[in-house]
Amino acid sequence: KEKALATAGTLWEALEKGSSASDAATRLAVYKETLAKTGNEAEALFRAMEIMNFQRKGNSALIRILSAVTPFLNARVQGLDVIYRAGIRPIFNKDNRTAYEQAVAKAFIKRGLSLMALTAMYYAMVHDDDDYLAQEEETRDNNWIIPALGVKIPIPFEVGIIFKVMPERLIAYAMGNDTGEQLLKSAYRNITSTFGIQVPQAVLPLVEVATGHSFFTGRPITPAGMEDVDKQFRVTPSTSKLAEVAGQFTSFKTSTGASVGLSPIEIDHLIKGYTGTMGTYAVDALDTVIGLNSDIQKPSKRIEQMPFIRRFALDPEARGNVTAYYELKNAVDEAVRTSNLLERTGRVEDLIEYQQENMPLLASKDYVNSLYKTLKEFNLMKQQIRTSTMDADDKRDAILAIEQSESALLSQIKDYKKMISQ
Repeated sequence: KEKALATAGTLWEALEKGSSASDAATRLAVYKETLAKTGNEAEALFRAMEIMNFQRKGNSALIRILSAVTPFLNARVQGLDVIYRAGIRPIFNKDNRTAYEQAVAKAFIKRGLSLMALTAMYYAMVHDDDDYLAQEEETRDNNWIIPALGVKIPIPFEVGIIFKVMPERLIAYAMGNDTGEQLLKSAYRNITSTFGIQVPQAVLPLVEVATGHSFFTGRPITPAGMEDVDKQFRVTPSTSKLAEVAGQFTSFKTSTGASVGLSPIEIDHLIKGYTGTMGTYAVDALDTVIGLNSDIQKPSKRIEQMPFIRRFALDPEARGNVTAYYELKNAVDEAVRTSNLLERTGRVEDLIEYQQENMPLLASKDYVNSLYKTLKEFNLMKQQIRTSTMDADDKRDAILAIEQSESALLSQIKDYKKMISQ
């Protein structure tokens, strides 16, 4: 135990030193370059610090409070401020800018336009790739995806959104590959999550569990089809054993028979929300220990699901098509319920107008319901495999085969959604 902890501590210290050395090297290079050009040591020190000055706090008490309870909010504010001062303010402040500021603004514009051009080339190469299309919307936004290598490369926060995400989404919309709804959802997600404009992190996971929705993805925390299941039995193949055990003590029935409390899926969401990646790794380790003393093993992970690797490895079995289907189903169900309500209440004029506006959704009812029946059968099969005494590797392979069947079944769903939205 002591050796393991010592090794982990040494690794953590090495990562911290590497991070500090990288930051210091960048600032030193700026210091030397500025000193050589200006001969002014004070100016060189100032510019080296202003690469990203995390000591800036501003005069707003509200911003200081929000920065204290929202991780990385101040870093993102400083990043946006650097972009504004370096590349935007000098453009509109021509009379008072120095020659250096003019040169920086010019370089900013040239490099920004170059990155946007590369984004256009990147999208032209991947927009029709099956592995790219199968990814979740947020995965496509937050990474450069290289399907041929099975790799995804995380984008930088502010610069990545301005020069990668926004151009990519606009090009996709102009080409008819994205709907207006997808464009707006992407903009909302990036503004609220990546720029840190959201509920403070101190309470965000609790608020998400209370509302049942992830503010980042905009999707329900509990997968479709499990909303009416007793809370302690709301588990999926990816639910941790720790959460499954905890769910037996945090969920219960009221005197009226209603299931309340926290489900295993919600417990996992809270752990990830409050502890991040390190907490997820710790839960994986505990799951391994719990699994050694259990007859029912958790499905083993595929290589692209392994800790650290999953941050850069592209998931060939991503659930983007399944997510798109349930978004469509929710829209169809809402349209059908609304139409039925208008019919029952005798609002004939409103009914005719509503049906005309939503005819594609209403006409999709039978198609969507037939897919739902098949998906329910697939989900039941996965639950049976998960609770069986099969070997962990056999469970992984069996569940993978079912998920591949799901993806094949829904391979055209995104094209169908675009067709009925036009």
